[in-house]
Amino acid sequence: MSKGKIAAQVGHACLALYKKLLKKHGLELEHWETYDGSKKIALKCKDLKELDNIKERAKQMKISMETIIDAGKTEVAAGSLTVMALFDKESRLNQVTGHLKTL
Repeated sequence: MSKGKIAAQVGHACLALYKKLLKKHGLELEHWETYDGSKKIALKCKDLKELDNIKERAKQMKISMETIIDAGKTEVAAGSLTVMALFDKESRLNQVTGHLKTL
């Protein structure tokens, strides 16, 4: 994906996860915004298999997550998993994504 496409997909994932968190995890979200500086980190996977493994591990750990499946109107095939947003304590997120490099 181009840099612009990645940025758009990340935006979709962040907004979708934020909306989900507002309903169920308002206090944690408020703490993240107020005390944690609403920290966001973009990481990259080497391939879809690695992204799927992270998704499954995050599910097992019950980490809040939102995945984006592309509609296929521009650069990638319809139905493609493009990005994933995760929200939890940093120590728990590191158990799932600590091996990844920044984008």
